[in-house]
Amino acid sequence: MRQPVLVGRLLGDLETGQLWRWDQRNAVDIKVESCDLQSVGDLAALVGANTLAIEGPDGQSELLSAARIDLIGPRTCHISQLLRGLAGSEPAAARRALAGALVVGVNEALVPLTTALSDLGRELAYRMMPSGLDAADPSVLEIVTTARGLALKPLAPVHLRARRGPGGITLGWTRRSRIDGDNWELADPPLGEAFERHQVEIFDGAVRKLSLVTGEPAWLYGTNQELADFGSARNTLDVAIEQISGTADPGLVRREIVRVR
Repeated sequence: MRQPVLVGRLLGDLETGQLWRWDQRNAVDIKVESCDLQSVGDLAALVGANTLAIEGPDGQSELLSAARIDLIGPRTCHISQLLRGLAGSEPAAARRALAGALVVGVNEALVPLTTALSDLGRELAYRMMPSGLDAADPSVLEIVTTARGLALKPLAPVHLRARRGPGGITLGWTRRSRIDGDNWELADPPLGEAFERHQVEIFDGAVRKLSLVTGEPAWLYGTNQELADFGSARNTLDVAIEQISGTADPGLVRREIVRVR
């Protein structure tokens, strides 16, 4: 069954938005060829209805879901009540998308550039044409681009925590999964990788003090190592953590200042 794809442009800037909760502050108008979107309930938006990809000035796209769609003029929609930074596009939600940015609806009509891991990183030519048209026809549109493995990167971990004990500071975090990770009945999300490895880095401003790989979502920062790195006990730690993948190494990074409890 053929399904159309919404394509349009932002009519105003979309400001940075908060993650993991409804963005009630930001809304924006989009100009489209046809606005066949309509408002949906919160639950439908949570499971991906009205998902849009909005390209930023850096060429990266943020995926968001819009629960509220209002037709405000000819081929013009107002989108609001947004869920930002979906499917690992959290970094893109932290920057402004400018008026004129490309907007594409994400549905079953979209197909991946490739399904072969061997094609990742290779520059390939793609030809687009209506069904039945000869590939040599002068009306055929050809683009040359490189498929990347962004959709294969492990998501950034969450809930970073640090607790001081007799032997040092135990760092812990919660990993996330792109595979069956929305089941709230599970104590831990599925691994989604052939192995579990996490890279841990500790910083002092711009200086990286330590970098290591651990096989579980926790690590003990020993007191002797802490004193060697900083000279005294720390009340906070600047920590960066990413899950390592065997197919799209490295994953997305979570970096934040963590208070030591």
